[in-house]
Amino acid sequence: MDLFDDTAMTDLDIEVTKYVNKNVKCIIRVLLDYLEDSNGFDSEDFLPYNNFRIDNDTWIKMVYDLYDIVRSDVLRDFNKPTYEYLLYVILQWWESFNDIFDNLIPYELDCDLIDKIRFAYELENKYNHVLYAVTNYEEYYYIFFADHDFLPDRLERLVTIYLRNPELFNQLFSDVDLIEYRDLMPKDLQMQFDKHNYNFSELRDKNASDPILLSDILFCCERLQAHHLYKEADENDMNDFIRDLLTALHYDLRDQTR
Repeated sequence: MDLFDDTAMTDLDIEVTKYVNKNVKCIIRVLLDYLEDSNGFDSEDFLPYNNFRIDNDTWIKMVYDLYDIVRSDVLRDFNKPTYEYLLYVILQWWESFNDIFDNLIPYELDCDLIDKIRFAYELENKYNHVLYAVTNYEEYYYIFFADHDFLPDRLERLVTIYLRNPELFNQLFSDVDLIEYRDLMPKDLQMQFDKHNYNFSELRDKNASDPILLSDILFCCERLQAHHLYKEADENDMNDFIRDLLTALHYDLRDQTR
């Protein structure tokens, strides 16, 4: 989970992680029960429309694989983007499946674990980010993933940047291996990615409308926030990062004099 340092997990970190995994295991098990019930329920009933062209049998096999990953005693610090995407849409399915918000998290925290979390993680203002995250379902969409690059709109931007300027992409996103995301790419971009086709005219046209501009700026800010090298950076370096990303997205920018 994106709550703890994977390289220095405490016993309490592991206990909290196993509690959250227990909830996710229950959610996936309910989904598997539906898939095994021979009632016509299949991947199209919990997956949003996509153009990945991954067949139903493969998706269902991946649900079983994901279930095995979650219920394993071995805590992983990395999962393939396809499994991250699958977990994300399962969380969405579970939310739409339940009519009562209180039932979204299957298991309540026991009092002993609550006390441990409060003692270990509570801040001076009494706010406890760990306790809040593990007991609020909406936070599950964030604590399970270091980023949301596997989502279609985010991935489309990343691939577009790569196709326009591979060198800049490798400089800005040295931690992103796009090959891992290949199965989740829209087919048109996947074909260009496979062929290393950098024909800019075939890429998505950038209309300077307010919603698209806002969406792209938010994307750049989220990438900045997720980049560990910029957590203590000064303002100029952060501005340069945003500028380079927007330039890679085909915006014509001018910097003010420093």
